[in-house]
Amino acid sequence: MRRMEEFIGKSRIMVLASHSEDLIRSACNKAALMQAGRIVMFGTVDDVFARYHELLAQDRAHHR
Repeated sequence: MRRMEEFIGKSRIMVLASHSEDLIRSACNKAALMQAGRIVMFGTVDDVFARYHELLAQDRAHHR
């Protein structure tokens, strides 16, 4: 984690692909939500995770 923080500190832009909400929240100030290989939302980490959790809830309700 320390090495990644050093790298982030030296970079103007970094692209991080992860399913880890904790990692994204700790390392990013913007996020993109992708679905089927397409960006469906881009914005603040909080806004994107709010939408992500809405979509998960809808998907779970649909598959009951």
